[in-house]
Amino acid sequence: MRNALFFIILAFAANTLQAQIDSTKAFESCRGKLPLPVKHFTKVIDNSKNSKNVCMYQFNPSTAFISDKQDSVFSIHEGSVVSVYEVDSSNFAIMIKYGQYFLVYFPIDAPFLKKGDYIKAKQFIGFLKKEYEDYRIQIQLYNKQMKEFVAYNWFKWP
Repeated sequence: MRNALFFIILAFAANTLQAQIDSTKAFESCRGKLPLPVKHFTKVIDNSKNSKNVCMYQFNPSTAFISDKQDSVFSIHEGSVVSVYEVDSSNFAIMIKYGQYFLVYFPIDAPFLKKGDYIKAKQFIGFLKKEYEDYRIQIQLYNKQMKEFVAYNWFKWP
């Protein structure tokens, strides 16, 4: 009985690992082809090119999408919600796992997801958050080892 249970657990772990490997490969194969997380934007900032500080150089590979109106934010690929953080009373961050990659969407106004949700590509996840005079979302991409990637390079640009 113990041996049978061990093999069932081992088979489940192998299937889970294979699914994660397949999901990672599927995400990596979309590099440069991923849909943009917003449909309407007036400006895009590739922070990897604008990350010089007066005192030191700080690498910031995030990409910011700025709009003059509130717009919906969409998932760029199918994945699972790792967490929804409430940064303060009105700012939320959503971390979504795509295989062994993690994408953080911040700030999100009124997120429509919760931890554990499975999402599809182009699925609605929340709204752009108003900051100062415009609406914006910042995207940060990491892998399992917390290595940061320049998010700008992963999108398909019009």
